[in-house]
Amino acid sequence: MFLMSKTQLTWAADRGSSMLAVIGLMAVAGVATLAIAGSTMNSIGVSSATRAGVQAQAAAEAGIDDALLKLRTAPCNAATLGTSAPLPVARVTISHWPSAIGSWGEGCPVGDAVKQVKIVSTGNAIQNGQAGNSTGDTRTVEVVYNYESKTVAIPAIGAGTAIYSYALAGIGGSSKLYWDGHRATPSTLIDQAATRPVVQVKTGNSTCASPTAASSIFEADFVVEEGTFTAAGSCQIYGNVWAKQDTTTDGSAILWGNLATAGLSTAGSSQIYGNVWASSDPVKSGTSIIHGTVSGAAAAPPAPTVPDWVDIAPYDAKTNDWPDHEITILKKNNDCDVAAIEKEIKQFKNPGNPNYEGLGIIDASICENGINLDITTKTLELPRDLVIYAKKFTMGLDGQIGSDSATVRKLWLITSDETVDKKPTCIDQHDASVISNSFIVKPTVTAMLYTPCGIVLGAGDPPSAQWTGQLYGGNVTVTGSAQLRYEPVGIPGTEILAGGAPGHAAREAKLGDRLSIRDLNG
Repeated sequence: MFLMSKTQLTWAADRGSSMLAVIGLMAVAGVATLAIAGSTMNSIGVSSATRAGVQAQAAAEAGIDDALLKLRTAPCNAATLGTSAPLPVARVTISHWPSAIGSWGEGCPVGDAVKQVKIVSTGNAIQNGQAGNSTGDTRTVEVVYNYESKTVAIPAIGAGTAIYSYALAGIGGSSKLYWDGHRATPSTLIDQAATRPVVQVKTGNSTCASPTAASSIFEADFVVEEGTFTAAGSCQIYGNVWAKQDTTTDGSAILWGNLATAGLSTAGSSQIYGNVWASSDPVKSGTSIIHGTVSGAAAAPPAPTVPDWVDIAPYDAKTNDWPDHEITILKKNNDCDVAAIEKEIKQFKNPGNPNYEGLGIIDASICENGINLDITTKTLELPRDLVIYAKKFTMGLDGQIGSDSATVRKLWLITSDETVDKKPTCIDQHDASVISNSFIVKPTVTAMLYTPCGIVLGAGDPPSAQWTGQLYGGNVTVTGSAQLRYEPVGIPGTEILAGGAPGHAAREAKLGDRLSIRDLNG
């Protein structure tokens, strides 16, 4: 009896132990299940957040690209920035610096003082993160760009300089310089002081010497900053003259305006109608006459400043000096004549856009002997404004350059000066640019000829070339029966003349170079 009871108790205890083992196993299984489930959920959260982050980053970058496209193709409108479905969704804001509050101001750039634009794009994922992981649901990208404000057209008229000659200026024959609206009689000179052009000589001397049978007439002021001035023969200057060193008049030369100089010698039958300021009493001989009063140099009106030489660099695609332009580069050394130029400007008429009205630029630096524009009984018609870079320019025979319409075109012929030292650097003195024979730049074109070497207007037989515009050279000679009709041209983006702001064409506001890009995420 006792043994039976003990056995039954043992079985009961064994049954309790089994139950505990089962419960333990179930607990372990539950913990494992929870761990696996947690790991699975965490993996889902991480992977979905990564996916969302990629989508949100793409949306943010798409928002930046979309904003850049809109800002470059249309006026800024903050309300239109950003993207929506079916494109990646992005919220874009724009701000500008400086602003009226002195720091970054919200909204589109306003006014002409804005220097930088900041675009911030926050992209949203198409599929958000799961399992409570929202770290990749949004991404924010910021870019900062330089900004060029809208401008209006500004003519580069400088100080009215018709001729800038760094080393010397020589005038002879029966050459002439005039401008539209020029004097009716010499007595009206004083009234035209604001519009009369100037011949500027920086370091050398200036001479106006005409044969007795001829008469050079220059309706301009002369400013000789360092050298002497000589008027001889039958030269006539319808303007004022400043010369730091001595001045000499001889023959039947006439200075209709005032003269400020160091010493003065007059001879022959020369005449000075204006007042004279000189360091010492004039030395007179012959029948020469000074009609005005003579005073000491200390009382002379200050001479206009002749600016330093400006070094014009070769064409650079990175600069904005020539806005809205098409560039072509001559490939062959034998494509350097008027036929090649005519071919290129015809292509400019339709460079993939039949409505193109921008500037054409021809880089002819490959031409060893420069550009030859000798033309016989023909007119080179310009369909739009044109720039040519070349080693030198030869223009002659009886050809002409004109406009293909009633619109006055502008022409720039540039021999670049690559040495930046405020002095003309002419590699070879034989590279002077010459306008000879009966070559004519018609009044329908205003032309600037720039070269660190020499310029000759009026050579050959007959020496009756005509130029409309301005001349800017290392040294300039006008001779024969050549004529210079002054019209302001300048060089856009370059202050080549004293007192004149750099001229440029009108430009729409636009983004410049990108300054920075960064993610604004934690």
